[in-house]
Amino acid sequence: MPERAEPAARRARLTAIHGRIIGPEVLFQMRRLDVGKIVVLLAVTLVVVCAVPNPIRRGKLVPTSTTAWAAGPALSLALNTSLDNIPGTVKATSITKAELLKGTKVVSTATIAGGVASFDLSTCTATGDYFIRVNGDANDLVPTRIKSLTASLNQFVGRKLRRTYIGSLTAPAYKADTFSKGQAQHGVVGYSNGAAVGPAAQCYAIVSKSPAKVEMRVLGSGALLTSYTGGGEHSFQTWVIGPTNHGTSASSGCTGCHSKMSTKPATYASCGVSNGWCYKCHYGAAGSSAGFVNPTK
Repeated sequence: MPERAEPAARRARLTAIHGRIIGPEVLFQMRRLDVGKIVVLLAVTLVVVCAVPNPIRRGKLVPTSTTAWAAGPALSLALNTSLDNIPGTVKATSITKAELLKGTKVVSTATIAGGVASFDLSTCTATGDYFIRVNGDANDLVPTRIKSLTASLNQFVGRKLRRTYIGSLTAPAYKADTFSKGQAQHGVVGYSNGAAVGPAAQCYAIVSKSPAKVEMRVLGSGALLTSYTGGGEHSFQTWVIGPTNHGTSASSGCTGCHSKMSTKPATYASCGVSNGWCYKCHYGAAGSSAGFVNPTK
């Protein structure tokens, strides 16, 4: 039985609707088919498209050691060995599970693909500091700072889970170091006597690029301990946190500006650049090994 010729108007509609999906070559062949065959062909095309893995359909890229991906809004976390330049032991050689915490509450569990943990930010109700529990390790939480719930965010962390960059590796918006229980770091101490505070708390330092500011906060809760906004001759991105930070050269050349840096003022409010500066964040010239101070204790 000869095929029924399609009216010109029907052919025009099919071209307008389906030409962008299946291309001119297939469309040419479709003009020789009856309507029933066209419906079957379109159904098969839809099944094939839906069978493509979700990350590819969304345009996600396979991450490398220097590139994490986020499609979303999402927060994506990847391990990077260049951030292992800090004392401590390796805690994670791969990410098999990751949970985003606000306090003790899990607000998002990551999907893992290509070694990258991706969190759906739509589960977050507010911006601010959150914490990532990697592979169930509650003693080595990784801090993150979410500034927008509608924009994707990339983050990198060393295998020691101590040093993390938020944004990019070359020009991060934030750098953070943790002083965790899992790495046997000193806990938070009271400014009054340098003794451990109760309940026990660990610290993390987070440094922003603009403004140049360092904040000392409680790991796991985000409660602020102390902070300082820069503007002097030192670059906070390298001087406060990093392999050449102020702790590596505090014994030489600092007394010119910080004349009484190792002398503890009677009150925390009296700490200044030339008066007990070593007590501004941690308890004296011993640095982080003596613990970071809670000025209210």
